[in-house]
Amino acid sequence: MIGKVPDTIADRSIVVHMVRKLTTEIRAPLAELNPATIKAKCLRFAMDHGQTVNRHEKIRGDGLNDRAADTFDPLFVIARLAGEEWEQKLHAAALAICPGAQAKSIAAELLLDMHTIFYLMGEEKMFTRRLIALLQDEQFTMGSKVLKDSAIDEYKIAQLLRPYGIRSTTFRIGKEVNKGYVSEDLSEALARYVPKADVDARMQEIGRQGKLWDEVRE
Repeated sequence: MIGKVPDTIADRSIVVHMVRKLTTEIRAPLAELNPATIKAKCLRFAMDHGQTVNRHEKIRGDGLNDRAADTFDPLFVIARLAGEEWEQKLHAAALAICPGAQAKSIAAELLLDMHTIFYLMGEEKMFTRRLIALLQDEQFTMGSKVLKDSAIDEYKIAQLLRPYGIRSTTFRIGKEVNKGYVSEDLSEALARYVPKADVDARMQEIGRQGKLWDEVRE
């Protein structure tokens, strides 16, 4: 439909926003689509796994409120049957599609914390072990609780960031070569999955604390 979906419907639906194609973009005409194969595969899946889906325990998507979690639950069950990678992709998509339904997402908070550290340190890349040390320092995370768990390590960070397409890379800093993250790689995920209000609030807090430090030095 054109325009905004009524709130009473949107709150109980999965709303996929679409945009008009640019004249410079090339897409195959809809008339060329032959859905026969896709329909046959969907029917086969329903016949093979219908009872399993019906009996499956509820899956609550981390970071979604109760209503959004209920809406996405059948898709989470299907994604889990398809494999861990698909469940991670669905989780990231659910958080992106339903920004108003998000509770505090640990992965989104991690993105914001890492962005804060890169900004405060004025660096474009950083080894993972150094990031972990700084993430556990409230001076850099503004009191964020995302990495106060002692079990957090390089693997956990990679696991949290993987659904957003962010992976560690190997690079050199000075004479040392190791794995870490690049600030630029966070930009798209930060814009898509972290509410702008949260980013603005964090930047305002950085400015406020900077002024306090200036006053102390005077």
